[in-house]
Amino acid sequence: MQIVQSYTMEKQVFFNLPSEEFIQKVAESVSGHLLDELKKQMKNGAESLATMEELMAHLNLSKPTIYQLMKDGVIVPYRLGKSLRFKLSEVDKALESTKQKGGKS
Repeated sequence: MQIVQSYTMEKQVFFNLPSEEFIQKVAESVSGHLLDELKKQMKNGAESLATMEELMAHLNLSKPTIYQLMKDGVIVPYRLGKSLRFKLSEVDKALESTKQKGGKS
């Protein structure tokens, strides 16, 4: 077990912590900062990402139809690990653009 002698992180000082505990403290601090940043973005009007099920309900379309729109490049998903997410405003805009160009809708 490695001992971290001294480390300062924004007003927090760690002395003689086992490495596992140090890693846990750093992870807690980082996740806290990430949550704070996410909350700021949400307050500033950042749009949340919709799941496939939410998109299906929003568009009243089936999953195979949405996958076809993705394959055709009309809908572009955001990948979070193995999950797909969608910005509803971007999807609506893309579908409106396709409709205006005379494409299939």
